[in-house]
Amino acid sequence: MRPEISKYGNVPPSTFKVALAKAHGSTIQMHGADALRRFGLSTQHPVQAIYYTTGASRRFMVSGEQVVMKHISPRKIICPGTDVGLAVLALWYLGKKKTTKKALSQIKKNLSESEYQVLLANTDKMPGWMSDALYHFEGQGSKHA
Repeated sequence: MRPEISKYGNVPPSTFKVALAKAHGSTIQMHGADALRRFGLSTQHPVQAIYYTTGASRRFMVSGEQVVMKHISPRKIICPGTDVGLAVLALWYLGKKKTTKKALSQIKKNLSESEYQVLLANTDKMPGWMSDALYHFEGQGSKHA
């Protein structure tokens, strides 16, 4: 990939665009830590670019920056390339013990109503603890009770 030309000079391609180009048919998605930041659940920013991939793990350089593509089970990538998919990754990254009502409220606040409905519609693809957390949050009791 080549840098883009702007009135301020050459702008290197984004690490995500390069990662997409190197995916070779694999699905890639933002890392869980970045997903947390996008939903306002964290202020920390990873030092290097890390993306999840359903393909092989690998590392490469983009404009002097190391990019890491870390293998993840395809079942953890639901609705890739959407905010719903990022919400699921944020929940995976938080884990069962840190998925609180406050975290779920923050995620819901950052999704449109239709996106939130898509998230709820995909609970059958989520692990039990995650779908239960969403059902409890919505006041519907446990899906697995």
